[in-house]
Amino acid sequence: MNNHTRRLPLHRLGLAACLAGVLAGCASTPAYSPSVPPGTQLEVRQSLDVPYGSARVFLQGGRVVARGNLDHWSVYCSVQTRPIREAGESQTKIEPGRFEVYEVRQFNDINRIGRVYTAAMGGGFEEWPAFIVFQVEMRLRSDMQPAVRALFCAKNGDLSYGYNAASSYPKLAEIRAALGDMMELVTP
Repeated sequence: MNNHTRRLPLHRLGLAACLAGVLAGCASTPAYSPSVPPGTQLEVRQSLDVPYGSARVFLQGGRVVARGNLDHWSVYCSVQTRPIREAGESQTKIEPGRFEVYEVRQFNDINRIGRVYTAAMGGGFEEWPAFIVFQVEMRLRSDMQPAVRALFCAKNGDLSYGYNAASSYPKLAEIRAALGDMMELVTP
């Protein structure tokens, strides 16, 4: 009897076990789906002036807020426009109207700048905890106002309790609260 069974090297067996573990973990992890489905319409209900030298208007709690006055631990949104490119070009104004949300994506960014700075100054990493910024980006289009490009909504989550306990992506209700009566997301 000729037995030609092939033996798998241990490193390949280990790699296969790791891959199986990762895939099993992904299967049990809740999938993050965008809180705003494509096809949603953004209705702007009042004119908004984009601050001079900027390409964004920030909203929180149903009112326009200066970037420096945002509470980053609560949901805030910003409408992004095309930046001013030429001298003498008029400042962008967002007029009332409807915009189609044609693409939605969620992403996050871990901010460790404070931790690196603290460590460089001789302190420990525990002195300044990292945080994560959870963001929802809604790409917008309108034939009437092509300079208006996107609506971003975000909030910070504290990583000192671990990633799973940190805040999650802004939900539709939280986004609506940030926009207030100034704008409305009309879902399909």
